[in-house]
This record gives sequence, C-alpha cells and structure tokens, in this order.
Amino acid sequence: MTIPMPSGVTANSPRFSPDGQRLSFDYGEGLNDSLAVVDRDGKNLQVLASGCSTFCENAWHPTSGEIYFASEDGVSAVAAAGGTPRLVHDSFGVTALDVSPDSQYVAFNEFDPVLLKLSDNSTRTVSMPDSSGIYSLRFSPDGKKLLYHDYDTHSIRIRDLVTDATATVIDTDNYLTGADWFPDGKRLAVLTDKGLELFTLQEGAEPTRQLLKSGSALKDVDVSPDGTAIAYCINGQRSIFVLTGF
Repeated sequence: MTIPMPSGVTANSPRFSPDGQRLSFDYGEGLNDSLAVVDRDGKNLQVLASGCSTFCENAWHPTSGEIYFASEDGVSAVAAAGGTPRLVHDSFGVTALDVSPDSQYVAFNEFDPVLLKLSDNSTRTVSMPDSSGIYSLRFSPDGKKLLYHDYDTHSIRIRDLVTDATATVIDTDNYLTGADWFPDGKRLAVLTDKGLELFTLQEGAEPTRQLLKSGSALKDVDVSPDGTAIAYCINGQRSIFVLTGF
C-alpha cells in the first residue's frame, strides 16, 4: 500500500500508532520539518506540530495518546488528536527517539543515547565511546535492550541495558540502514544493502534472513504492533509505503 503526500512534501520516519491504524511521520516541506499523522488508508492527514529537528524522529506513548518527537528545542510531545505541543526535555541536537513499551522511558540520542525517566525527568546516559553517531533507536519488546544504527560503521547493533553488552546484528554499506523489532522479540525488520529483510535472531548463531522487498534507498522502517505490517519510506520520495502479506 502507498500513502502519497501532497505535492512538494516528502515523508520520513513513519511510526505506527499503538492500535496500528494510524501513522505519525515527518512532514517535510522544503527546509521545514513538521510532525503529522495520517490514517493507515491515507485519509485524515493532519499536521500536529512544526519546529521538528531534521527528519522529526518520533514515537507514540503506549497509553496516553501523545506522540513524542525530536524538536528543535529537545524532546517534545503533542496529543495525537491535536493540541499545543509541550517541551518534555530541553536538549540540544536530539536525533533518534523511542518510548519504552512500559511507557516509563523515552530514549533519544544526544551525543550518546540517553534514557529519560518520565516520572521524575531523571536521565541515564548509555555511553557509546566507539561511536559518534547513533540513529534509529528502538526498545526491545521487553524494554531491556536497544536496537540502533551505528552511523560510524553502518552496522545494526543491540545494546543490553542490563549488562551493557553490545552485539552486532549485521554490518552494511548502507548509510540509510535501520531496523525495528517484531513483537516476539526474536525477529527484526532490517534495511540492508539488498533491501528490506526479515532477520530471525538465533542464540549463538548468525540470524536467518529472508528478503521481503528488494530495492535501494529504502529508509525509516517500522513494524506494526501486531507484527503484520511494515512501514517504510524511500529517500526523497513523497510517499509512505506499508508492506503486508509477508
């Protein structure tokens, strides 16, 4: 399925709503990035907030009805039904953003990944001394790991938040690479040099791989909460694409 944008608008960073029926995304118009939402069938497109950081990485709160997003001022949030955005955490240069499945934390990148505890605004920095660029942060379904794109090597890695151990899922030559978890915590949707692949993680062995969609310049992958659909964009194009039936 293809969800086209109006003329002159590009789409980036799509994220499924908790019920899987809507998508939030970066509404890019010239040099301006805004947060927008649209129904999964392409109807009811609404711009919610301007002043996003580049590509407006975002994530839905599991229960509150808000969408958290990377703004020019830091981490902000706005009601998915519309309203006045609020600043959650003042920060400089936020890239990558996700909300934990238990709704307790927002993860974002500020030089290193930061875990912001929403109940008291305390923070924990996840030190990444060997990397200068972290993108596509995603909590695992149990909230105990972070999946991310290491921009220095274009690798997809998993960081255990309990032990601080880091494992490499795949090394790529793709600067647009990214990944997301399926709800079972065992499979990943990964953007590789070949296109969009399904990885099944295996203890002590290399993941098994299945090519779902071949192509180049695919970016910004997101798996629906029920694991039956994958949203992605294509660099520079006007549409959000939703893959099903795999």
